[in-house]
Amino acid sequence: MSPFLFLLCAEGLTSLLKFYGGDHIDGGIRVSFRAPWVNHLLFADDCLVFISATTDSADRLNRILQIYASCSGQAVNRDKSAIFFSPNTPTNRREAVKQVLTILVETFSERYLGLPTAFGRITSDTFEHI
Repeated sequence: MSPFLFLLCAEGLTSLLKFYGGDHIDGGIRVSFRAPWVNHLLFADDCLVFISATTDSADRLNRILQIYASCSGQAVNRDKSAIFFSPNTPTNRREAVKQVLTILVETFSERYLGLPTAFGRITSDTFEHI
């Protein structure tokens, strides 16, 4: 896809997430107390969406993705999708959200776009291999 077409599609998804999901879909994330809320990140061919681990949030995200697919002709490939939960999310809630989203793979890669993914404090050791 050309960069211009990607930007058009990305803007459409961003608008849907803001309109139907609010400024931050059920919380999103932020890196510090004063930082803005982030509910999604877009990359060349990937999208990371941050929602609360509830079936209501999962239903809302499903509706947003259905609207996006019907408007753009682009659909989420659930077989290539993965979901990641906070360690304190109960198992029964994880299973319920995965069932609603029909995403069965629960994982987060140690590397993303060639960079290490780290949780907690990032030190110089995190980037030692570079």
